Amino acid sequence: MTKKLQLFFLFLSFALLLALTAYGVDRLYFANQTEEVILNNAVSKSKEKEKTLQEFLRNSHNLLHSINEMDMFKTYLNDTSYKNELEQFFLALSKANTNFMQIRYIDKDGIERIRVDRDKKHPEPFLVSLENLQNKSNRYYFTNSKSTRFHYRRRITS
Repeated sequence: MTKKLQLFFLFLSFALLLALTAYGVDRLYFANQTEEVILNNAVSKSKEKEKTLQEFLRNSHNLLHSINEMDMFKTYLNDTSYKNELEQFFLALSKANTNFMQIRYIDKDGIERIRVDRDKKHPEPFLVSLENLQNKSNRYYFTNSKSTRFHYRRRITS
């Protein structure tokens, strides 16, 4: 072999060794950093979404508590002639809270008395007609809420 060819193979071997070393260093050090950055970003996004959900739930709870304390609502419970006013209030509430897909009043027997819906086809909330209101007495959320409501009232009075 000539000196030029030997030098060429030596240079080629050195370049290949250098490329493999660079690749190995990159995989060893920087791949872990990339994974760590991705993981930290995912954790951060998850915490952000959890915070948003907690805030939504807290605001919804406060809103429901406020409705429960309203004189108009308390009056409606004893005198259904105020139904139109309460329906209009629920409708306005739904318009102001675009995250709400549904607001409804279900009586102590599980019968829907007022319901405002918003669906994907119609972003504007609307009142559900009387004939489309449903009996929810056998739904898990109604039976669960009855036991929760009992405990909630007991804690307040204690």
